[in-house]
Amino acid sequence: MEDCGTTSAAEGTTDFRCVQCGFPIKTLYIQYSPGNIRLMRCGKCKAVADEYIECELMILVIDLILHKPKAFRHLFYNMFSKETVNFEVQFHSLTFAIVKLGST
Repeated sequence: MEDCGTTSAAEGTTDFRCVQCGFPIKTLYIQYSPGNIRLMRCGKCKAVADEYIECELMILVIDLILHKPKAFRHLFYNMFSKETVNFEVQFHSLTFAIVKLGST
C-alpha cells in the first residue's frame, strides 16, 4: 500500500492529485489502524480522490491497457513519490516502449 503522504514542506505543494478531475489534494487516505483506512474525497468534484489504493495491481494494469485516464493519473501522480523515481528517465523509457510496440 502506498504512503498517504502530506504536503511537501520544502516546495509548499501537494504531492497527490484526484484521479477523477486532477485537482491537487494533500492526502489520499487517513489510516486509523493497520488495515483500517478512510479514503479522502476531492475538494473540487467531491468524489473519492483515488479508489485505486484499494485495488489489486492487476485491476490497475487492465485499466492502463484500456487507456483509462484515472489509471494513468494514479500511476503518474499518486503511486510513486518524486524522490523514488527519476521521472524524466522513466518518461523517456515509456515513450520509447510505446513507439517500439506501436511500430510492430
